[in-house]
Amino acid sequence: MSLGYPSHQPQRTASILIVDDDAQIRQLVARFLRTSGFTVHTARDGEEMNARLAESHVDLIVLDLMLPGRSGLELCREYGGAIQAKF
Repeated sequence: MSLGYPSHQPQRTASILIVDDDAQIRQLVARFLRTSGFTVHTARDGEEMNARLAESHVDLIVLDLMLPGRSGLELCREYGGAIQAKF
């Protein structure tokens, strides 16, 4: 039962993974999201995306569709049902 008092339990912020091969875009979006209070992880391609997903819980993935190697669309199809994050 809540009496309107602030909770003393720390709340986890949403964790966002940004996947983009353009370092400037990755850094710009990451900086904006961090200053907005989100936990941010970054990856430059599908391989790094796999590593970040293995290391950390992610709530949302911001995915560039035009990635080198496996495209973002391929990655989305591949992982869409396999992980709990939203694309």
